Amino acid sequence: MPLPGQKQRKLFFTICVVCLLYSLHLTFRTVTRTERSCNGPYALEAKWARDISAMEESVKTLQNSMGRNLKGGRRSFKLHDDHVKPETVKTDYFSCNDFYKLPNTTKAIKENSKGNRGISFMKVRIDDVTIPVVFKEANRNLRTLADEYKYHTAKREVQYLTGLRGLPGIPRLFGSCVHEESVKYLVERIDGYTICNDNGTTLNCSEAKFIMEKVGSSPDPILASLTLAYSTVRLFKLLEERHLLFEDVSGVNLMVTWDWELILVDADSLVFYNESRMFSKIYCEYNDQCPGPSGNLWIFNSLNSRIYETCRDLRGICLDNRCRGFDVGLHACGIAEWYLCKLSRFLVKYSHMQNSYNEICSCLRQPDPDNRCSFSHASNRLKKLLQAYISMQ
Repeated sequence: MPLPGQKQRKLFFTICVVCLLYSLHLTFRTVTRTERSCNGPYALEAKWARDISAMEESVKTLQNSMGRNLKGGRRSFKLHDDHVKPETVKTDYFSCNDFYKLPNTTKAIKENSKGNRGISFMKVRIDDVTIPVVFKEANRNLRTLADEYKYHTAKREVQYLTGLRGLPGIPRLFGSCVHEESVKYLVERIDGYTICNDNGTTLNCSEAKFIMEKVGSSPDPILASLTLAYSTVRLFKLLEERHLLFEDVSGVNLMVTWDWELILVDADSLVFYNESRMFSKIYCEYNDQCPGPSGNLWIFNSLNSRIYETCRDLRGICLDNRCRGFDVGLHACGIAEWYLCKLSRFLVKYSHMQNSYNEICSCLRQPDPDNRCSFSHASNRLKKLLQAYISMQ
């Protein structure tokens, strides 16, 4: 039955609101007592303190991971140490028994149409830290030629990742299981982007358009270009010192992190040669009798044939009736032509620095391998340039 008059209706509404607030107050006290009775007299306050502390730690972690300097708003930078003791880097976090415990992933992603290995993305916990990884697997149960190829390239990648562990530019191996019929292993998933945003072998890729756009749109193109250049020659210097030729150069087998560090993500494409260059000391009378790199990766109109086109050692050199052969020095010419020399455009603000960079690049891209700079020489000079720029900021 409705209450008569406007004042009575207001009074009725006020009483309802008071009752509702009192009910909520009792509920809150009940929850608080429940929390405290289950977990101690100050559990709720402790929980709030833990939550606030966790949020503060999360913010700090995020700031560190993004590399931000809060005072200046600039991206901080630190040169990674070139010399990390391999024995300090573990590669056995996961054994064969652990691989059976990994979650089954519904998305298996093949690397390419022919497929070196089947891969899938996942996250694992190592030392209480969640780490994105790539799970790779190759089986040869049917013993087909394709399966044999996948198996042996996977096995080779595990061997190289183990041998090169701790070196800059090489992804971390977190565990492997090699059997007669299968190879399974977990590799660090690189956070960044590939040199090219296509299949890595197109004309656009050979002109390095994508990576140039990325460098140009970065907050500090000068720092980005010098860091990418230095990390590139540093990586190939390490291969040079270990007599390893990177056979499958492509825009998807090389990745760049958010800090502009170059990472080699296809270690099974490394080929070892001894103290002598590959195909050297073969008797010859003419250049065309000396073999250069061959196979599908080096055919006409391939990425390699484009970026290495001016390099004389691509097609073989005969000197005094002996083939000169080729080695990692071939990459100096090709990588410089591909994108290293193009990075010079971002240094125009500092002419002296740009001139020094162009000198290094000109030495690397020399067509004649005997007049070409080594990666070691270029690495030392680029490191000084990079450090000089960092000290100016």
